[in-house]
Amino acid sequence: MERKIDIELSKHFDAIVRMTTASGFDTEKTRGLTCNVGVFKREDNAKYIRGWWEIYSDDQSCYGEGSLTFDLNKKCFDYDGAFSLSQYVCDMLEEKGFDMSEVR
Repeated sequence: MERKIDIELSKHFDAIVRMTTASGFDTEKTRGLTCNVGVFKREDNAKYIRGWWEIYSDDQSCYGEGSLTFDLNKKCFDYDGAFSLSQYVCDMLEEKGFDMSEVR
């Protein structure tokens, strides 16, 4: 059964793209990024709602993607794919009424 998409967002930001390595080294890589975010429709008898995020730099030197998990009240309680979830992902979903306070 194919899952249906409830929300799909895409936004470009003219921001500096930084990359942090496992050792904590933070370096400026490039400027400009696109953020894509999606949330699936709630399935019958579901205990949670799934979503995804994707970020890539304009020059495609940086890329990240992962999953999101929301309770039935649209509060995100889990994510995967990065050590910390991007502020851009959180901001975009908060503008649509999602509670991202637990994962910021």
